[in-house]
Amino acid sequence: MKRLQIWLTSFLFLLTSVYAKERLLVVTTLPDLASIAQEVGGEKVQAVPLAKGYQDPHYVIPSLKLMSVANKADLFVEIGLQLELWSEKVLDGARNPKIRPGQKGYVLASQGVRLMEIPKVLSRSGGDLHPYGNPHIWIDPLNAKIIAKNITSGLIRVSPENENYFHKRLKQFQRKISIAMYGRKLVALFGPSILDKLYKKKRLIPFLKKKKLSPRLQKRLGAKSLFELLGGWVKTSLAFRGKKIVFYHQSWIYFAQRFGLKIRGYVEEKPGISPSQAHRQYMIKLIQEENIPVIAVTNYYDDTIPRLLAKETGAKVVILPAMTGGVPAAKNYFRFMDYLLETLAKAYGD
Repeated sequence: MKRLQIWLTSFLFLLTSVYAKERLLVVTTLPDLASIAQEVGGEKVQAVPLAKGYQDPHYVIPSLKLMSVANKADLFVEIGLQLELWSEKVLDGARNPKIRPGQKGYVLASQGVRLMEIPKVLSRSGGDLHPYGNPHIWIDPLNAKIIAKNITSGLIRVSPENENYFHKRLKQFQRKISIAMYGRKLVALFGPSILDKLYKKKRLIPFLKKKKLSPRLQKRLGAKSLFELLGGWVKTSLAFRGKKIVFYHQSWIYFAQRFGLKIRGYVEEKPGISPSQAHRQYMIKLIQEENIPVIAVTNYYDDTIPRLLAKETGAKVVILPAMTGGVPAAKNYFRFMDYLLETLAKAYGD
């Protein structure tokens, strides 16, 4: 019996090792990229992030451990845009030429994304500005579709024999994002493409409210109007759409633009620069005069000053993760977005 147990253990270990080697190792800088890569790669890949969800993605230590992981990678995925200031050192130390920029094993996840907040003038006096635009693109689910497409292209380059499989997984992921955005009923009725176009042009909600249904369609759809069919993240965002907010740091423009939040200011005086006493007084006056109810802080920043501002103004401080895994509930990209939308909806609803 003991010999049988030893044999079974050895066999299972060997089987696991062989299976692991058959899968592509996709190493990503951020956990959001790993979550998306796992979605489109399925059983053909093992996606491993270098950064933790609770870390500031600008400042991860390029340790020997991270270099060792990247050394074994078949594909390396990063946002770029000077977000991961540490990734170049990781790649240098990894000594894996096939995942260097320009090689087939390298993916620039931000390629094709419409960038926002591109500075007109670059100067250190402006704080920690990103010359190519705000790099926090993953907090917009429609950008996640573009990121997934870029990752899929990379997977096909390193594993062309699985092209059909990856394309199928990409299509499934993009539809899954649409269902999470708008609800299953609207996606079934109109399809992802039409909904995305209407939503990007800020015409979806007016269209749903305006469109009247015949009695026959009301019976068929189980709703008196198309607006009643709206679900998902867009429906959740109605709780704060058009409302004002102050963020600690300038990293939420993509989320705010996609879900209709009005950013009225930042606790930081300039990106990466703590507020002076004069700026604090300015923010107190702004919050009071405009009756701004929420100050949102990414969970890797110190919330001491935001809480002082809240005490002076009566605003509510809300702590938000910036990435998948930033809180235990945000275990994958979809749960991450759920957490953001639900937390903000609750903050504005209380």
